[in-house]
Amino acid sequence: MSSTSSVCGYVFFLALSDLATEGKWVSIPFFAGDSTIAPSLVRQGLFPCTPYFATVVFTARTLNTFHSLRMRCPRLGKQAFLRSISDMHGVAPRPYLQTQFSAACDLFLRVKEVVRHRVAQLSGRDGPDWRLQNACPACLYKVEGEEALDPPFFLTMDSNNSLKRVERREGYTTADGVKVSGESVEAIDDRAAPRDYYIPAAEVDRFAKGGSEELLKGFLPDPKWAEGTDGCGDGWQNMKEHVTQKARGVYAETGIFGAFCRHSVCLLICDMIRSGELAKYGLAATFHLISVLGKYRLGYDIGCKFEKWVYTHPLTARAALEHGFEAVVGAFHGTGHKRLCQVRKMPIYTTGSGLEAFENMESVFSKSNALAGTTRHASRFHRQRDIVEYFAHADNYDALAGITSLLDSKYRHALQVLARADQLLEAMDGLGLDRADKSVFSTWLDAERAALEKLPTDPPEETLQMEYYRKLVDLGVSQIIASPPMGSPEYDEFNKRTRKEEAERRRVLDRHERCVTVVEDLERRLDIGAGERWTPGSEEWVAAATLTREYQYRKSLDRLQSLIVARLLELSKANMMRKHIAKAIQARSKSLKTALTLYNAAAENLGDRPALTWEEILEMGRLEDFDLLRLAREDIRDVPWAQPGARSTLDLYFQLLRAEEERERLNIEIKRWVTWMKEERDFLQYHERRLKEEGQAARALQVHKYRMQQGRFYGLHQDRLLKLSRLPGFTGSIEPGVGLCRIRRAVLEYGDAAPAAEEPVAGVEAALAASAAAENQTGGDDGGAQDVDDPSDDEADTKAGFEAVLNVAEDRDGAEEGS
Repeated sequence: MSSTSSVCGYVFFLALSDLATEGKWVSIPFFAGDSTIAPSLVRQGLFPCTPYFATVVFTARTLNTFHSLRMRCPRLGKQAFLRSISDMHGVAPRPYLQTQFSAACDLFLRVKEVVRHRVAQLSGRDGPDWRLQNACPACLYKVEGEEALDPPFFLTMDSNNSLKRVERREGYTTADGVKVSGESVEAIDDRAAPRDYYIPAAEVDRFAKGGSEELLKGFLPDPKWAEGTDGCGDGWQNMKEHVTQKARGVYAETGIFGAFCRHSVCLLICDMIRSGELAKYGLAATFHLISVLGKYRLGYDIGCKFEKWVYTHPLTARAALEHGFEAVVGAFHGTGHKRLCQVRKMPIYTTGSGLEAFENMESVFSKSNALAGTTRHASRFHRQRDIVEYFAHADNYDALAGITSLLDSKYRHALQVLARADQLLEAMDGLGLDRADKSVFSTWLDAERAALEKLPTDPPEETLQMEYYRKLVDLGVSQIIASPPMGSPEYDEFNKRTRKEEAERRRVLDRHERCVTVVEDLERRLDIGAGERWTPGSEEWVAAATLTREYQYRKSLDRLQSLIVARLLELSKANMMRKHIAKAIQARSKSLKTALTLYNAAAENLGDRPALTWEEILEMGRLEDFDLLRLAREDIRDVPWAQPGARSTLDLYFQLLRAEEERERLNIEIKRWVTWMKEERDFLQYHERRLKEEGQAARALQVHKYRMQQGRFYGLHQDRLLKLSRLPGFTGSIEPGVGLCRIRRAVLEYGDAAPAAEEPVAGVEAALAASAAAENQTGGDDGGAQDVDDPSDDEADTKAGFEAVLNVAEDRDGAEEGS
């Protein structure tokens, strides 16, 4: 091994753990100038488990293999990996190796993070928000001459409660034999997670309900958002607090809250600490994203409510107004919202949304859930580090690696929808509409929205009239019970009953007196004079009775709708046929049977509303059918837009509009992506060549490895886009343009010459170059993987010692630059 450092006469005998050997004692030379044994080991590709008195070392190859496997199979833990190696070598597992392996992994990941940060510095990418501003080229990389998109890009946000972390507490048993948890016994570890994915908890707490009370004193929200409703009221909740109440006493972190672009690239993460999905997490993420990225459209399960929260919060309102913040509900979760919310916030009815469903969070979290088992008992730092490493790897090797496949599928879907244009014309002919006048569909949607806006609250006078009618009915019943005829045999018998019955009679009299008081109060509020009290059969009595029956009908329909939707959303995951869903719904819930019975009774009392069966409910399929049934005050069953054929035609029209928007957006995203691929390659080649010319071969090697990591999928991307460009209906271009990034444009002026051949390097760089030789030949790096630590926090005690290992590389770099 060539090295600029001389080898001292000391030789250490250590137990070497590697894929090829297990527990073999080897001699390791000590380099002159190293203060401890750890730097000498790292120079030779060996990672110790302690900085001073190492007795066991692990090879970089072993750690690389573990992390590569760990990233592709997050369920793989250290114990399973080490026992697999023991099985391969035919030796008994040694439990203590897990703790030693964890310490070596900490050092290994820290070294990788330092190298990554230095490469970012060399290329001018170490700014505080550089990663966020360049996370997804298809969303954020602007190209010269492209049409402006409104909104510029799409994001989705949601929470996930699978990645909880148990808080280790000291347990004890009380005198009564009850087991309770005491104080926390976790070691203090103030290390921050690598990179800038996480929003600090202190920043999130600024947006908490209690934290903004002082700010609210001098804050006046826009009247547009301070008043009115969002169309859903309290009918939709994404996560209720009672779901996580029991978890708070066990878990320190109850999950994560994340923000992703429409190509599933992770932008931000924050921990949900001892709570459910509170508003502060979304508000903190929104504020940071708006401040850094500007305008975007957000898809969120409760986008209808959340948009109002953003515009009425003192910390987010100004930025939201300045950039025109928008929020919609996802296409799937939106089916659980009221129809008024749907016509306002569903993507299909929102201009500029294309065919985006805003539902990719479920797919992202279904993969990240595999981390739960190996992070559940980790320390706070190790859990956050593992989550960050996982999402960083998923961004590079899943989201961006498959982005052209996603663009291709989206483009094909848009073309399939656009191919239905003739169906729209035929449907218009069937409805007797003019083919040239498609504005009728927007008129219909506006009319439906106007009708639905009258539903959420009843007029105040109407409510008083119904209440007065009900109290008159109650008064009449109480009067009959409380006033049996004097002198009758029943009255004489009534006086001879027990004290218990007499007490019941006094309660009835009290109830009667209260009814009289309430009725007299309502008469004053309704300006009903003395002697004008409504009586059964009077005109006012009949009108109020009809209003009350309509009210009861709408309430029973609301209840039935909410129960049916909850069951449909749950059972749709099982991919059942309608017949099987009907049987499951009918068999599983007594509350559904009761709700259907009450609805049919209310419909029968009303007289002109249809009764429903299980099969009819399922055939409706969509919530607008329920909302049309609810429009009792204004009979809209005969208006054009309420007819089944008209509504399906209206939806097809808006699908065609969104499909054309989707194709235009995809054309721009494809242009951005191919431009970024070319300019990213040229940019990194320039820095690689520059560093070599400056004599910094070690740094040039790391930039080369980063370039190969970025470019390993370019061939696949080009093949996919070439096939896409040959599709009938493709209107974009796969030729690179010119990016608006000033840094990359300056590099383009430098020239496109390829970097020179690799030169041999020495010292630590020689070992790194040797380990990367095979990867350089295949065009990739080590896999960018990560590990999951065990519950112990003992590793935190060695943090200061490990810093000495990292200083070795810094000293070496300084010596090279000075020579």
